[in-house]
Amino acid sequence: MASTEEDVASRLDAELSLLDAMYPSSVTWMCQSREVRFKTSTSASSGELQLRLPDTYPGSGLPSVISACDGTRNDVRERMRCAMRELGLVEGEECLDRVVGAFEGVVRVRVPLIRWSFLYFYEHGLRTPTGSETGIDSTTSGTNMQLETQDPPSSSKTVIIWLHHLLATSKRKLAINPTLHGSANPSLSLSTSTPNTHQSISGITKPGYPGILIFSGASRLVDAHVRELKDLNWQAFQVRYDSTDDGADRRCRWGFVHEESENGRGRIVEVETMAEVVKGIVGERERGVFLRCVGVK
Repeated sequence: MASTEEDVASRLDAELSLLDAMYPSSVTWMCQSREVRFKTSTSASSGELQLRLPDTYPGSGLPSVISACDGTRNDVRERMRCAMRELGLVEGEECLDRVVGAFEGVVRVRVPLIRWSFLYFYEHGLRTPTGSETGIDSTTSGTNMQLETQDPPSSSKTVIIWLHHLLATSKRKLAINPTLHGSANPSLSLSTSTPNTHQSISGITKPGYPGILIFSGASRLVDAHVRELKDLNWQAFQVRYDSTDDGADRRCRWGFVHEESENGRGRIVEVETMAEVVKGIVGERERGVFLRCVGVK
């Protein structure tokens, strides 16, 4: 029994260390009460979550929600419990990173949808669905408002994903070959993805410890690729940067060195080291964003 208890304690220590690495200065472990407190306050999400762990976790049992609130102090415990049920957690498996990720989704700060439509039409000198050149007027109907729930047609974005590790060949191949490119073929090389010059995602991946994924391109394609990857079984999967949460770069598409070659646009390449990732990013500001996201700068 002692060895089993030691094993459980060791696994919990490792999981808490991983969680702290994923969310620096955001996680507090209260050993006596066996409670985990997570606090987030970013442009993407804001709120506090408190969990209680069974004495036998992670060997058996699952975390329970003690308190959960969003950035405006609204009680979101029931929404959080519902989100945890949807995760389909399995006893005997570490799950804190998934629970925290679900909480971020529950309290995610969303830009008012009307701003997306207004900003897109305004910046492109177009007329809104109601015929106004400067915005949405007071006669906007419910039918027209439904249009605003969609992203601007030409919006782009960039995401940076931090993984505890990226080793499995199948995951590495899928990361550089989004199925939306129509090229997720197991026989493809790991060095580059097949380009699609019309609708594509560019980026860089780095396998090993930690794993790094950078994807940039049409917002809907990037979001779909991230969802596809997130559905796989990861020990840790954290989106550390999403340009749509950066007001100055709401439609930001990054440039990469490999795109400067012929037919380079629309490719995702795999490199071996963090230094190669940095060298592969075009733009000093973008390199700075990446380094801060991975905790180097």
